[in-house]
Amino acid sequence: MPTTGTSGATQIDLATILDHAFRRCRLNSSVQTPELVAATLENLQFLLWELANIGLNLWCIEKVIQGLYLYQEAYPTPIGTVDVLDTFLRHSSRAGGILTSSDGSDVLALEDADILTFSTQGVTGGHWLYTFDSATAVRTVGILHRGATARSLVFEFSQDNVTWSTEKTIGQVSYTDGTWFWYDIEPSHAGLYFRIRDTLTNAPLTAYELFIAAAVQTEIAVARMNRDDWTALPTKFSNGRPLQFWLDRATPQPTIRVWPSPGSVSLFDQLVYWRHRQVQDVGTDLTFTIETPPRWSEAIISGLAYKVAMETPQVDPQLIGVLGQIAEKALGWAEGEEVDRSVMTLRPVLRHYTRA
Repeated sequence: MPTTGTSGATQIDLATILDHAFRRCRLNSSVQTPELVAATLENLQFLLWELANIGLNLWCIEKVIQGLYLYQEAYPTPIGTVDVLDTFLRHSSRAGGILTSSDGSDVLALEDADILTFSTQGVTGGHWLYTFDSATAVRTVGILHRGATARSLVFEFSQDNVTWSTEKTIGQVSYTDGTWFWYDIEPSHAGLYFRIRDTLTNAPLTAYELFIAAAVQTEIAVARMNRDDWTALPTKFSNGRPLQFWLDRATPQPTIRVWPSPGSVSLFDQLVYWRHRQVQDVGTDLTFTIETPPRWSEAIISGLAYKVAMETPQVDPQLIGVLGQIAEKALGWAEGEEVDRSVMTLRPVLRHYTRA
């Protein structure tokens, strides 16, 4: 017999997940009221939040590039952050090249290492252009934006300044005044020309600083402190190159507190960290899917059925215990597969000998 020839193409929407949870609870369509559906969606959200308490959800680990600011020690993490994992201080050198503006405006302020001076184009829909002596692959772009506006940036490279290829599309972002926006380009391609173009035409390009870096970058591991180490620091706001941090797990979002706070030596450095975030919200549109791998489907449906059974009077009490056992077993199977199977390395923390 023939097979489909596909793998991983099947998508299960919210309506299907709820339907199976109701079936396992023996709840037919006559009792599936809008109130029950709403409560079930809430329980599904509770279940997804609980996943972060069980262990690392490998599909919810993502890289964040945090720009540093002079004498600022506190950096809020993105909403939804559960924990911060590997953390590094990245130092880069400018890629070089000659910077020009598509409208001929002065761009000296964009590379003068002065975060108070700025350059603004006189037209909308323009671009900034780098011209290199030899083919150069731009790996990182940093923009210290001026003003507050929405932009949709695209990074492009060319060999002849005529035919352009897209390196990275950022999409629409609400940019804020005096904020660093850093982007890595993976993979990057070598070209003689590189440009930053705004596909929206609602405001001219403007920035305090523009920083592009090629492949030569260094990343130094930043050690994590606990609350006691942080509070015991005699000089919490000394300036230098941040080499340690404490994660203040406050709500609504954890905050990274670095030490020392960035001095002038770290003006163009970035804090690169990998965060463990919550699974994306469920929402109320039953045609949506949930952000979990297919291998977690049984655990999600079983766990949801158990939660629904506990709250719904129409469910046979004897069925609740059975659903609980099934949910626990399915969760164990899913969690047991949530590993990367890499070699584990144990590193002793000799803090009293390594603290600056």
